[in-house]
Formats: sequence, C-alpha cells, structure tokens
Amino acid sequence: MFILFILLILSAITIEIMEDLPYSVALDTAYHVCTAIHIISGFLFAVFGIFHIIYNWKTLKHYLKGK
Repeated sequence: MFILFILLILSAITIEIMEDLPYSVALDTAYHVCTAIHIISGFLFAVFGIFHIIYNWKTLKHYLKGK
C-alpha cells in the first residue's frame, strides 16, 4: 500500500506538470499513460485498503474498544 501511495503522489504531480507543457504527441501519450497509472494505482490502493481493514478487523475493533 505504501508503494501504491507513493505512485499515486508521483503520478498526480507528473500529470499536473504535464498539463502546463505545450502540446506534442509524445507528451500527450505520456500524459495518458500517467493518467492510467494514477487511476489503476488509486483503484488498487482502495481495494487493498478494504482488504487490509477486513483482514485486521478484529485487531482494529479491539484497539478501538480499549480507548
């Protein structure tokens, strides 16, 4: 999840930088690749986050109950 989080941040920064550059076919292709990476890594981050909560639900519940 940490790697996906870093990938999300880097792809978002790259997309923001590319939006300000002048148009070219190579940059347009790179922009679409970065956007696809951002969407896929965001989806995987959400899915793995849900699995992480489900897998650790007992511990999480115990931790919250103790507070």
